[in-house]
Amino acid sequence: MYIVFEGIDGAGKSTQIELLKEWLEANGYEVETLVEPTGSEVGKLIRKILLRSDSTTDRIQKTLGLLFAADRMLIMDKLEDDKKVFLSDRSS
Repeated sequence: MYIVFEGIDGAGKSTQIELLKEWLEANGYEVETLVEPTGSEVGKLIRKILLRSDSTTDRIQKTLGLLFAADRMLIMDKLEDDKKVFLSDRSS
C-alpha cells in the first residue's frame, strides 16, 4: 500500500504521517516513510544541485528532471514489497 499526503508547506503532513505510522505499527503493519528526493546517491546529487546559484537555468532544470525520474525509479523498486505500507510526504 502506498499512501501519499499532499498539502502546502506547514499544513501538517509530517505530523499526520507520523501519527498514521505509529497507529499502523501498533496494529501490526510494517511501515516505511518515503521522501523525495531520496537519501540515495541520486537524491543527494539532486539536493546538491538545488543549492547551486544557477539551478534555475534551462540546462540544469532538464538535468534535474532526469535525476528526479531516476530517483523515482528507486522508490518504485521499493513499492514492489507488498508486505509494507509506504507513507510519503508529497509525490511528483
